[in-house]
Amino acid sequence: MESLRKRVNVELVNNERRMKKALAKPTCKNFTILNEDLVKVQFIPKKIIQNKLVYTGFVVLKLSKVLMYKFHYKHIQGQWR
Repeated sequence: MESLRKRVNVELVNNERRMKKALAKPTCKNFTILNEDLVKVQFIPKKIIQNKLVYTGFVVLKLSKVLMYKFHYKHIQGQWR
């Protein structure tokens, strides 16, 4: 499942003035100098919109666990007693 919190925005900067401006932002996470004229700047997103159904996946996993427990204790252990 995709984690929206691990996403980053990337900007390629080739101007020194723009680079200083980008690095001064509070959302700046990291930068990498690619060559003498190009810098890659990573930003964390300002807003994270959770549009995936995380709760549905969680409930499906819990229900499958309950189903496996019932099968184990009623059928499998019942044969070995």
